Amino acid sequence: MFVWKGWGIVVPLIYLLLTTGVREVLNTAGMDDDWALTAGIVLSAISLWFIGKKLNDPGKGKRVIDVDTGEEMLLVNTHTFFWIKAEYWAFIVPILLAAIAFSQR
Repeated sequence: MFVWKGWGIVVPLIYLLLTTGVREVLNTAGMDDDWALTAGIVLSAISLWFIGKKLNDPGKGKRVIDVDTGEEMLLVNTHTFFWIKAEYWAFIVPILLAAIAFSQR
C-alpha cells in the first residue's frame, strides 16, 4: 500500500525510472554494474531534490484572511510520499539503498 498526497507518487517513479534507465545506458557503455547503479541513484536523488523543492514551493501558496478572526493564513498544497515531503526522499532512499548494499556484502 502506498500513501501519497498531491504529486508525491512521483517519488518512487523517479527513482525507478532514472535509476533503471541510467543503469542500463551505462551498462551498455561498458561500466561496471555497481558503479552504474550508484550513478543512477545519485542522479535520481539530485533530480528528486529539485523536483520536490519546485513542487513544495511555498511561493505557490494562496494567502487568505479569516473573516471572523482577521488572521492571515497561507494555504499550500504539499506533495508527500508516506507523509514525508518529496524533496526529503532525495536523502532517505540513497541511505536505505546503501544500507541494503552493505548488508549484502
